[in-house]
Amino acid sequence: MTAHCSANKKGYGSIWHEGQNGRTGNDIASSVMKVLDAAVEENSHDPRVEHITLWSDSCVPQNRNSILSTAIKVFLKAHLQVQTIEHKFCQPGHSSIQEVDNLHSQIEAVCSKSEMYSPVGLVRMLKMVRRVKPLKLTQLRSDDFKDFSAISRQAQH
Repeated sequence: MTAHCSANKKGYGSIWHEGQNGRTGNDIASSVMKVLDAAVEENSHDPRVEHITLWSDSCVPQNRNSILSTAIKVFLKAHLQVQTIEHKFCQPGHSSIQEVDNLHSQIEAVCSKSEMYSPVGLVRMLKMVRRVKPLKLTQLRSDDFKDFSAISRQAQH
């Protein structure tokens, strides 16, 4: 999962292998939370961190659902310096996030120059992505994945 922070012009990414989890709503929400954690931590001195705008594609199972909304609520409770998070969705098939598209192009360029034979090899390649600043990559651990779906169901009752 990749992201771009306009406050520091830095790319962020999170990575996990399919033996840990898949690409369900909970998995994507957990990944988004780790990326937001890193971006807010690195930009805590910047007053713009009080108001965050997230841009996502329109994939309903992954990010246009109550699971991600619940994750954002949990994030806001844990990060009091962030006052609002506005979540916007691109029109399907049309990305309006040029910085992320550029980051994806750089990832493809780095990965096309050599072969990878293991997850460790992929991580090494991703660390070679530079953009203006290096890609801040977070490797998710099993305990990073949260069940925001269950939290959402509890809140509805």
